[in-house]
Amino acid sequence: MGKTVVCGAEPQVDIENKNNSLSGEVLNEGDVISIDGTSGDVLLCEAPVAPSLVSRYFEEGLAAVECFDDQSRFDQLVKHADEVAKLKVRANADTEADANRAN
Repeated sequence: MGKTVVCGAEPQVDIENKNNSLSGEVLNEGDVISIDGTSGDVLLCEAPVAPSLVSRYFEEGLAAVECFDDQSRFDQLVKHADEVAKLKVRANADTEADANRAN
């Protein structure tokens, strides 16, 4: 997973006590939080993470994303892109394992 960046947050950091407060909540060193990348919400828990439908399509094939409303259109688009592509790259890898999986 890449690095998370929170823009526009104004936490009050207490370096001596190794905690900070944000919107009235005190977070101590080691507390687990999750950040919703769509809304920017900070959750005071470990949120479950699931692979996106697009990731599942590339890793498991069309059958893995049958619940995706436009899977046949997406499949058609990807196949057309593969046919006309001059550069065969389809990855955004932050780690060696991600790069190997995209290969």
